[in-house]
Amino acid sequence: ENVEKIRDDVAAADAHVDAAEALLGAGARSAADEDAEDGGTHGAVDALRAGFQPIVVEDPRPAKDCEDGFAHAEAGNAEELMQWLIAPYSLDDFMRLTWERRPLYVSRNANKKYLDGWLSKEDVDGWLRAGKMRYGVNVDVTSYVNGVRETHNINDDSDDDEEPRFADAASVWKKFDEKGCSLRILHPQRWKDALWKMLSTMERYWNCSTGCNVYLTPPNSQGFSPHFDDIDAFVLQLEGKKTWRVYPPRSEEEMLPRYSSPNFAQDEIGEPVLEVILEPGDVLYMPRGTVHQASCVDGEHSLHVTLSTNQFNTWADVLELALPAAIRDAVAELPALRRCPPPDMLQRLGIGASDDGGGGDGDGGDRR
Repeated sequence: ENVEKIRDDVAAADAHVDAAEALLGAGARSAADEDAEDGGTHGAVDALRAGFQPIVVEDPRPAKDCEDGFAHAEAGNAEELMQWLIAPYSLDDFMRLTWERRPLYVSRNANKKYLDGWLSKEDVDGWLRAGKMRYGVNVDVTSYVNGVRETHNINDDSDDDEEPRFADAASVWKKFDEKGCSLRILHPQRWKDALWKMLSTMERYWNCSTGCNVYLTPPNSQGFSPHFDDIDAFVLQLEGKKTWRVYPPRSEEEMLPRYSSPNFAQDEIGEPVLEVILEPGDVLYMPRGTVHQASCVDGEHSLHVTLSTNQFNTWADVLELALPAAIRDAVAELPALRRCPPPDMLQRLGIGASDDGGGGDGDGGDRR
């Protein structure tokens, strides 16, 4: 119903724009033009002002009717892999109506094994027991209790003032089992071929770098405080269940951010627009700037992988790269750009020093 309503709204908006252009000719202004003046992109400002309502989709397909995500990743089929990831929601609808605008939750009660094989708790255990995972580089041990977020990157036989070193499997699992600490595995694609093939194929679709982290959380615990990220996130629930609370950006200034937020207190984030328990096979998409927090339910651990894309992939980043190069080329060709500005340029622009600042008398004064 949400998808159909949004389609109807888009169609109605297009009809109004077409009518206005017919009446006013080439000078007609579109809603996109107005959004651009307000700093909006792809209708993201309108989506936030309308309540940041999520799209919720139930996938009714049994396993026999689903495509093979591994095959798409192996073959480098970019569009097919992205469509598989969010199916049965249309990739075209995702790009036109959802991307950068609102969260998307795909539930797969009919096929809990949809994401089987990409990663497991046993994989994480094997990496730790191999003795090659360094704290802060490959793994973090974290907790969030009574509003306090802490990192516990130290082995049981280490002094508090020692430099971080390779994680000891026994120490890590003791914190996981006895103290309710979560594990964050950084860049797990280094050790899991299926993941790096997935990321490589996603890069072909987005034409920017992609990455992933893995989060393993013990029952009835939470590893991280509320925050927002500077990436578009696709959360893939692999094992167990986890309760997710998703909140809109706190302001238009914080939507589609280029940098992640600090940790927030509970009274700083408002009410969630989506509260859902992710189960195996489910996928949750969150645009950059979406405030979120997640906690594991009672009875079993939770394992999910977060695929990230579009970090530092904004128009601002494009211009920061393109403009200096364009200026260098223009300077090489146009002698006028190599002339000095007039001595009173800053005063003409209104940013020069005021007369009250002194600076000498007569012709010898400081013109700055």
